[in-house]
Amino acid sequence: MKSDITIILLLYKTPSRLIKNFKVFKDFNVIVLDQSNDSEFKKKLLKILPNIKNYTLSKKNSGFAKGVNFLVKKVNTKYFFCTQADVNIDKNSIFQLKKTILKYK
Repeated sequence: MKSDITIILLLYKTPSRLIKNFKVFKDFNVIVLDQSNDSEFKKKLLKILPNIKNYTLSKKNSGFAKGVNFLVKKVNTKYFFCTQADVNIDKNSIFQLKKTILKYK
């Protein structure tokens, strides 16, 4: 487990076909806010990412900024990475971002 990085995922009406993009996060702490209250998507995502620390379903779409602020308050690690379902990124890229942060404080 990459214990000093948390992945925060803000979801809203996420198509199931994009769930494969989340597999890369299986070795990280993960926190999710689904603003479309999709319990079926939650079941599918928990099969791929059983390590999710917090999964919140919300009936109200409060928007991107408010959703991310909600998630950031739940982060207990030194670093977090905010991403979306339609973004493809690999583990190495996340570590490169962290390396860059450490290099250019």
